[in-house]
Amino acid sequence: MGTWNNLQEGFTVNERLPDTLVDVAVWHVFNRATQLYRQAPQIKKAALCNFGRGHRTS
Repeated sequence: MGTWNNLQEGFTVNERLPDTLVDVAVWHVFNRATQLYRQAPQIKKAALCNFGRGHRTS
């Protein structure tokens, strides 16, 4: 994780979060983003279907 090492520059050792907590937090963020990405097409499809119903006057 070269990017993370670059972000840590400028902080003292005492100011850094323990690596385990950081890894868990990053894993949760990416895991949640993946779930939302997979659900997005379903949400859009459901919204379009529901929007089309009941709004027609005939």
